[in-house]
Amino acid sequence: MYPLQCALRAGLVGLCAVLGTQLALSQSSPQAGSGESQHAARPNQLPPHNLAGGNPGYGGEASDTFITAHAKAALMAADGVNSSDVHVTTQRGAVTLTGTVPDEAQRDKAESVVHGLDGVVYVTNELKVSKPQ
Repeated sequence: MYPLQCALRAGLVGLCAVLGTQLALSQSSPQAGSGESQHAARPNQLPPHNLAGGNPGYGGEASDTFITAHAKAALMAADGVNSSDVHVTTQRGAVTLTGTVPDEAQRDKAESVVHGLDGVVYVTNELKVSKPQ
């Protein structure tokens, strides 16, 4: 493995760890002296819903950020997937993969890697197959 790839993987793994810690702390610590409920709704915020019908752990925007970071790290670490041109977005636990991969096998593998991650309720695979030039 190349040094740059090692550094990128280590950075993404570290980012996932930090985001996970922040998410856990924000969900477990009460807001001191604010007088507001911890679960007060923000204006224009859509309520979380479950596209797959069984994800009680979905926690909103912070979870989407964590899922996106975790998915990017998992794709980088996955054998047989060139994730250099794979883009990941997450909304309410639904992940969308865009970009290009060299072949159909990598397209399918990227989807299965992301689908198996905690918090992912659905994967939309919009990856295009494009031969490297």
